[in-house]
Amino acid sequence: MVAAEYGINGFMPRDWYNRSSIYYYMERIPDATQEQPYCNIPCDQAMPNQEGFQRSACLARQHQMYLVTNLVENLPCENKEGCPSDGHYQFNTNMIFDPNGCLIGKYRKTHLYSEEHERMDKALEASHVYFDTEYGRFGTFICMDILFHDPAITLVEEYGVQHVICPAAWNNSPDNVWLRSLDIQFAFAKRMGVNFLASNIQRVEENFAGTGIFTPEKPVNYTYNMEYDEATLIIGRLTAKPEAKTKQAEMPIKRSDRPWLQWIRKMVTNIQHIVLNGFTATKPRRKPSGQDVVIYGNTYKATPLVGLRGHTSVCYGCLCCNLEYRRSSEKEFFILGAFVGMQVYEGTFHVEVRTVIRCPGNDLASCEQPGVNTSSTSFQTFNLYGNFNADYVFPALMTSGFTFDKIDWNFIRGDNNYNAITFSSGYPFVSAAMMRRDYRIF
Repeated sequence: MVAAEYGINGFMPRDWYNRSSIYYYMERIPDATQEQPYCNIPCDQAMPNQEGFQRSACLARQHQMYLVTNLVENLPCENKEGCPSDGHYQFNTNMIFDPNGCLIGKYRKTHLYSEEHERMDKALEASHVYFDTEYGRFGTFICMDILFHDPAITLVEEYGVQHVICPAAWNNSPDNVWLRSLDIQFAFAKRMGVNFLASNIQRVEENFAGTGIFTPEKPVNYTYNMEYDEATLIIGRLTAKPEAKTKQAEMPIKRSDRPWLQWIRKMVTNIQHIVLNGFTATKPRRKPSGQDVVIYGNTYKATPLVGLRGHTSVCYGCLCCNLEYRRSSEKEFFILGAFVGMQVYEGTFHVEVRTVIRCPGNDLASCEQPGVNTSSTSFQTFNLYGNFNADYVFPALMTSGFTFDKIDWNFIRGDNNYNAITFSSGYPFVSAAMMRRDYRIF
């Protein structure tokens, strides 16, 4: 079982949530590992200033389950080099308990979110925390850590983690099509070939919502409620030991019984290779023009979808995306967009994005407004295809009503960093995106 980030301490309003105000909610957490657990935690007597730690341990013992909870850890450090001026560290920490109620590990958040830097300290050193069970190997990190190579990618590729546990306090911007909670949770599961268990704090006023259980193939269970703050417990049944897909799969472009694969093969033959900043990039023989559209603080190159069917392209420098489509109606306005650069709004990290989104109005200017979560347009043909500078491309797709399980869609990882999202469905579609993180830059 997994609880949300700040789920024990509570998530306070931003205007008075500072370093000193959270001090009285912090607790000391002992050091422990699975090899050297911290046990003998009493459930029948008080533990002053460790109530959250104690109740978590006793809950795990009472129900004989593995439990991951999150709270703010207080670590005194007065007179030590690098110690904050108030004499202690404040860490955002996950606690891991086994069915005996023993603490078998803890993880301190490495990558803090935006103004979280003002009240919290990041982990003193990067750590990769995992534990083994009869159900396979579990690893854990917190919220924004998912966007960085360490610990997220390393846990899977180097430590063989099969199930990821991620407490989160994830803010969902309505105008960002790939950085919403459920999008990024499912994208990580699908790309990395792991089961993903995320628990997001529920706070509608500040757009915090979205808790899900995902396999690499599909969402098992999820909730996204932006109407009221009541929390929801979700339960799902998972494959005990999924195979982590840590290597790039070869694209089967020779099979002729799939029309979209023929289309991808045709596109690949129209690509030439160039060297860009010391690494291989790809470039189409023609560079389709696009117009500037600001989405979530980033300036995309974008072009509208015109007609019931078509084939359109747009490039951002040497990196391009293409869309072959056939849709049910022209009444709603969709664009094909591309962006390469630093994501600087509520975080700083490098991304490459290829996306199709529905805009709220009927022109490109409306795409700069907050996005929509509903649609009446379905796509009988949808082949979104783009080239990227390297690996680690994460796919996302959302259908009307903020749903993720209505369409059976394919994510294809091809040779030379070509990637595609394909589907055919009669269910109303809202957005799709492929986002690549360039961990070499940041």
